[in-house]
Amino acid sequence: MTHDAANFISIPSGETGELIWKFSDVTNLEFACLVPGHRDAGCGGSSSCMITSPHPPDIERAPMSLMDRYHVLVHDVSALFGYDYNDTTPDWVHPFIHLILVLAPGLLIGVALYLVLRGILRLWSRPAKPVARMNHVRGLDAGLFSSVLRYTRRQQAQMIMLSLLALPILYLTLELPKQIVNNALESATFPVEVLGQSLDQVIFLLLLCGLYLLSISLNGLIKYTLNVFKGYTAERFLRRFRLLIYRRWRSDAEASEQSEIVPILAQEVEPIGGFAAEVLTLPVLQGGTLFTILLFMFIQDPILGAAALTVLPIQLILLPKLQRRVNTLSRIRIKEVRDLGRQLSEQLRERQGASSGLSAAGASFKALEQVRRRIFRLKFFIKALNNFLTALTPFLFYSLGGYFVIEGRITLGALVAVLAAHKDFSAPLKELFRYYQALEDTRIRYQEITTFFAGTPPRMEEQQSAGVHRLAIRRPPEHALSQT
Repeated sequence: MTHDAANFISIPSGETGELIWKFSDVTNLEFACLVPGHRDAGCGGSSSCMITSPHPPDIERAPMSLMDRYHVLVHDVSALFGYDYNDTTPDWVHPFIHLILVLAPGLLIGVALYLVLRGILRLWSRPAKPVARMNHVRGLDAGLFSSVLRYTRRQQAQMIMLSLLALPILYLTLELPKQIVNNALESATFPVEVLGQSLDQVIFLLLLCGLYLLSISLNGLIKYTLNVFKGYTAERFLRRFRLLIYRRWRSDAEASEQSEIVPILAQEVEPIGGFAAEVLTLPVLQGGTLFTILLFMFIQDPILGAAALTVLPIQLILLPKLQRRVNTLSRIRIKEVRDLGRQLSEQLRERQGASSGLSAAGASFKALEQVRRRIFRLKFFIKALNNFLTALTPFLFYSLGGYFVIEGRITLGALVAVLAAHKDFSAPLKELFRYYQALEDTRIRYQEITTFFAGTPPRMEEQQSAGVHRLAIRRPPEHALSQT
């Protein structure tokens, strides 16, 4: 080692000085104060020194490989999230950081772009709709959303307001447990001042617990009111929907002979009524709940917040594909039920023999059983897969979050609050997936019900009530024209 100054400097107390050393090679440097006792008191340290001088012109710097660039990207992203990710970090933390900060977000962005592009291509490839589209049931629009909003517009607005009111209260239910652990149980700064009042530790603990009890009570009251209101809205729309279908069936001479109207009015319209109450409220409430929980997690620690989204891309890829297969089987089940009703109706009218009737009905029962078994297998597989993927995230919280608590990056109360928030995180995510699953199925049910009368025109009184009048013109015979 060579240097152009002394290897020590003496400065008065409270002032600063500068000492410049030049090194000819990479070395580890230890420095300390020479005053007796100061080094033991912590006045010193160590540093690793590297050559920072530019390379000679005849020596070219080796280009960075793709893997080196990737590691630089991981370090930059980690620094952006406020985490000092370096060689001193334990080896088992490295794959977690790579997965949480780079791989999972990249996959999530790719899935989101794929879904957006697929939606745009579907809109472009969709054929142009005719201007005048025939409505087979008077009083119902051709689309499900337009029919629901036509009769429940005011109720939908009121339910959306209730849903938005529940979000700030939800954040309080997540924040207060952290405050209880950090400020009421582990804090040593008592008494504390609250609104000009001096409170000891026990009183402050009871105050926070009372606020938590009040917040969860308000949250439960709002959800109860919203659920009751949704039930009223669903039954109101369902009554009107059944009445319109029944009136169309009564006015149809041919359809009135069909027995399929019984399962339509009794069973097939039920999911449509339930979906009508959730068509806007569920995305707003559950999507807002999901956003509130994610916001709370990111405020506690950005890395733990990103860890909550690690398995989301896999859920977005696999679960919709599996659900589309369930929807296909559900359509087959609906057709099988209608075929069974048609067979039973024909047997009652024609009074077929016992042998032929039993064989046809037995074949329909067997086909219906096989379809329902396939539906059960797929539904329970989707549920098991979703539960397994959801359970992977707490593993990241316990391992990586526990390491952060040991290192002092986050508090124990913050980790406990994140774990409690993640339990609520899976519920709105499941509800959003259920909404996506019910969306296509309900649309298909609505189209099949409204097109049930597609091949049978309504009676004359139904057409006249709808404003349609027919004029019958009879041409006289040829001999009558010759006589005139």
